[in-house]
Amino acid sequence: ERCDLIAELSESVMIDPTTAFTTAKGDEGGGGGGGEEDDARETSKMRRLLELANELKNGHDQFTARLAILSLLALFQDILPSYRIRLPTQAEMSVRVAKETKKLWDYERALLTHYQQYLKLLERTWERGKGLGSKDDPPSALAVTSVLALCELLKA
Repeated sequence: ERCDLIAELSESVMIDPTTAFTTAKGDEGGGGGGGEEDDARETSKMRRLLELANELKNGHDQFTARLAILSLLALFQDILPSYRIRLPTQAEMSVRVAKETKKLWDYERALLTHYQQYLKLLERTWERGKGLGSKDDPPSALAVTSVLALCELLKA
């Protein structure tokens, strides 16, 4: 079920990246309210994927975390622009700009925020998983996946 959710969220982001960081209140139909379902609708698609990638937040499911980390890697490689994103200064923010420009600034700010959260998640996952007991213990599969994801981002 979680694998399907990751696939569904990833596909949705790939179809329209501009909706990746907005909340999806009422996007999906469905009957009565389960608490978890309501929470999922109130968080953005990328935030939901980040939560699934965090082993501590997904019920300690390493397989799901690995799948979500790799899905996020593919998404960020696809949606990150080739140009350097520069957040507007306070002076630029106070000037009246076109609606499209404000929308682009908001999207880029959200993209940077989520990308930074992803990088921090990869770092924490590596720190938690490398040599769990002693120096002789190999890193966990999840930790290795995190480092490989970081390497792929550096290559891009």
